[in-house]
Amino acid sequence: MFKPCESLLDHPEALADLPPLYSTEHQGINEKILRLRFYHPLSRHAWYAVEYDPKDRLFFGWVEGPSAYPEWGYFSLNEMAFVEVKGVPVMLDVDFKPMPFIKLFKEGGG
Repeated sequence: MFKPCESLLDHPEALADLPPLYSTEHQGINEKILRLRFYHPLSRHAWYAVEYDPKDRLFFGWVEGPSAYPEWGYFSLNEMAFVEVKGVPVMLDVDFKPMPFIKLFKEGGG
């Protein structure tokens, strides 16, 4: 099941379990836990959240897109909530189960 990520703006409690920014720096990349998945249905973009700052509404995580170079980086809930392509918003994958980063590659992602 999917829902627009904009819904998280009205329900910040849904993000309360995400670790704060910089709190997983001590973990190796493969052990970092991907906790949320966002994607845009009309593109190959996906954002996997590992950490979150509720004050700035900023995530840190794995970002995939059409470029040949997926990367770790920061992405903004405020920005994603208002992105629409042909009227379609960025979506939150409600059924996504948290997983270590390495598992994403074993399952064919990444």
